[in-house]
Amino acid sequence: MSRLPYILPWMLSWALTLAGCARSVEPPKSPAARDAPDIRDVAQLKQDCRAYLDPATADKPLIGADALARLNQEFRRQWLRPWDPQCAPPSAGDVEKPLADFEAHPGYGENFHPHTPAFTRRLHELAGMGTYPNRIAKAITARNTNLRRLPTNWPRFDFINQAGEGFPFDSLQESALWAGTPLLVCHATSDGQWLYVDSPCGHGWVQAQDIGTVDDEQVDLYRRSGLVALTEDNVALVDAATGAFLFSTHIGAVFPLDAERSDDLEVLGPARNIEGKAVFRRAVLGKTQAAVIPLSPTPANIAATANQMLGQPYGWGGMYEGRDCSATTRDLMTPLGIWLPRNSSAQARAYRSVSLEGLPGQEKQRVLIEKGVPFLTLVCLSGHVALYVGHDEQRAFVMHNFWGIRTRRGGVEGRKIVGRCVITTLQPGIELPDLDLPAGDWRGRIESLVFVGIQKDQPPSSP
Repeated sequence: MSRLPYILPWMLSWALTLAGCARSVEPPKSPAARDAPDIRDVAQLKQDCRAYLDPATADKPLIGADALARLNQEFRRQWLRPWDPQCAPPSAGDVEKPLADFEAHPGYGENFHPHTPAFTRRLHELAGMGTYPNRIAKAITARNTNLRRLPTNWPRFDFINQAGEGFPFDSLQESALWAGTPLLVCHATSDGQWLYVDSPCGHGWVQAQDIGTVDDEQVDLYRRSGLVALTEDNVALVDAATGAFLFSTHIGAVFPLDAERSDDLEVLGPARNIEGKAVFRRAVLGKTQAAVIPLSPTPANIAATANQMLGQPYGWGGMYEGRDCSATTRDLMTPLGIWLPRNSSAQARAYRSVSLEGLPGQEKQRVLIEKGVPFLTLVCLSGHVALYVGHDEQRAFVMHNFWGIRTRRGGVEGRKIVGRCVITTLQPGIELPDLDLPAGDWRGRIESLVFVGIQKDQPPSSP
């Protein structure tokens, strides 16, 4: 078992004592302070998406049936893309680039020391790029796993004592992949421990023990079946025949439907046998835990799923099975059968958008309130994305998962850590005396609004 989950929390506590960080992140000094909300928005705004629903429209679908059917078709295509006969391995150059970047800029490890040349050489040798691609096979994740830029679980931090550059921003972490994710295996390390794969949300290295290969019959079964998406987190799938635990996974996970009954859904959950092949086991999910795709795209349904995410810890790239900003919006749209790419910059280009660049911050907020569709509009900043959930007379409210708010004290940049999924205004932390303005006022940083599910040639009001 990797020591990483145990090392990093200790590492963070040590980091906060360093001179550079101690000025910008102050550990609470008492239980009362430790339990207090860290910013006013979290303390004063209701952390319940249902509180922002308009009762008159809460149960009315935001997308028409025909448009939703087209979106679901695209979702299926994207989800099953790694199993498409036309899916080809990423180029050798794309796979080699992170290795070359790591050798040129090895950064720092979990012990605050630079990665050694021997470590970087070992990873390059392990990758065996001289034989790429040396293995082609269709596969599926048999449990939650990490998609990594290099074949290692050890982290890489740019600068361990600069705000926004150390923990938790491991630059080798691409994404979490929930159990049941289709993959195309392209390459294996020389020891067979790591496999380079293409997935619905990008390509990178996964541990071989976390996946099982699938045959054409299993792929055809997936293609013929309806799909079921989780609407709760931390749901355990258990083999209905034997009672054996398969895995626990989260909103964003998708499985083939085997049978639907009045109170529950029977799905096929993957497991990995001793030969490394996938076998499918029947598991029963309650209808409060999962829904047949597409879940009706009403504000009430989206709010109910979003509430499952509120308060959950921030997870850069899916670290520790947490979510960052774009994983939150992506997973939230999955039960609706609406496809979103994995990162925030790609999400900003996914559907029809309105550019707000060049406008004053207050005007950007006014446009959001005027044009935004609560629970179906993304607010896009450079490197960040949030979901618009509603407004009052003067302020727009968004749900998002983020690490912290930029501060500056004595010329030193820091972070006021939020570190979880919350509902805020567009000025989170505006009351902080050391808020780094103007960057700390998020209104001015908004670049565009994205109308999820609306094609680029449609007006925002189209069904």
